Amino acid sequence: MAPSPAPPPPVADATALITAGLRCRREAREAGQPHQPRLFGLLAPIGCEMLTPLLDSLFDLAEAWLGRTLDERRRPGRWDDAALLLTLLADPARLSAAAGAGPLRVALRLAAPPLGIGATRH
Repeated sequence: MAPSPAPPPPVADATALITAGLRCRREAREAGQPHQPRLFGLLAPIGCEMLTPLLDSLFDLAEAWLGRTLDERRRPGRWDDAALLLTLLADPARLSAAAGAGPLRVALRLAAPPLGIGATRH
């Protein structure tokens, strides 16, 4: 019997991963290119390429809920989008019952465990 493959390494820093993922999306958008291949390129070297569609969907749903594009850059008078996503991943109950929150809440619950974030179930 062949040995089972080693599990991928844990995501060492979810903040850095979310920030880098948002940067990939922004750069692809600005270049007029699809963002999933860039996300895959970010995640593959750390053995987390299977998270590509999950993060992509999470970002899409967050943008739909916020009504604007996400951006990893901090700007005066604007929320830190990476910190917002990490806060919601850690505790989806903080997400209001506003329109569009249902699908985003599901995505948050699915994304938290692979990222090593202890989301609560609500």
